[in-house]
Amino acid sequence: MKHQNSNVDRKSATQILAIAILAVIFALTMTACSTATKPAETKPSETNKASANNSSPNLASTGSSSTSNDLAGTYAVGGAGADGKTYQGEVVVTKRDAVYQMSWKLGAENYDGVAVQSGNTLAAAYTTGTDGRGCGAVVYKINADNSLDGKWGEWGVNSSGTEKAVPTGELSDSVGTFNVSGTNADGSAYKGKLTIAKGGNDVYQFAWETGSKFIGTGVKMGDYLAAGSGAKQCGFVIYEVKGDTLEGKWGVPGSTTLGTEKATKK
Repeated sequence: MKHQNSNVDRKSATQILAIAILAVIFALTMTACSTATKPAETKPSETNKASANNSSPNLASTGSSSTSNDLAGTYAVGGAGADGKTYQGEVVVTKRDAVYQMSWKLGAENYDGVAVQSGNTLAAAYTTGTDGRGCGAVVYKINADNSLDGKWGEWGVNSSGTEKAVPTGELSDSVGTFNVSGTNADGSAYKGKLTIAKGGNDVYQFAWETGSKFIGTGVKMGDYLAAGSGAKQCGFVIYEVKGDTLEGKWGVPGSTTLGTEKATKK
């Protein structure tokens, strides 16, 4: 799968230190999980590499028609970081075929990223600045048999990929090992393994082995799991879509607590 890994706390720069802790944890539980650097590595098809090397990512609107559940628009944002500090601003959600581009303006700070939707759940990965290159997001629907049906996307690519994850044994709170099979954004197939571990409170750690190795950090909301993966500067968000409102939780790799955010369409 073509993920990417994250590391931006919107309000607390001190959480950057937690990345080192995360690396130690995965060194003990995985054989050689490697964090991707900007731009991120790709799944076996290497289609991410083509996107990351493109100096002008294909983020231009393709003119696809809007639907009644299209989330595109400008939203007023209010939230709080894991440190309790509040913030306000706006986020522009732009439809890019099978994915969304999300661009936040929070005071003097800008963030940009990619998002994918499954049902009433939206998962995003973001980074500072106005260029979300290197970030990828995945959202999984948790099925009754504990298997996961995933949809994922990467910044700069308008197509999305899919992934099916089937547990190899008993799970506790979606924690365990899965066999995965998926389709890249270019239509090529891949197989491998996914390990999900609990990183503290509602935070989950993801490690994929699909020819290359990838790690990600994410969160659970109801029957959905979401993660951001890719370059070290990316963060992750999961939203529940409630009409014209997005209610979310967000964090960074190494987080043990999460921030919250509510976005209301203008």
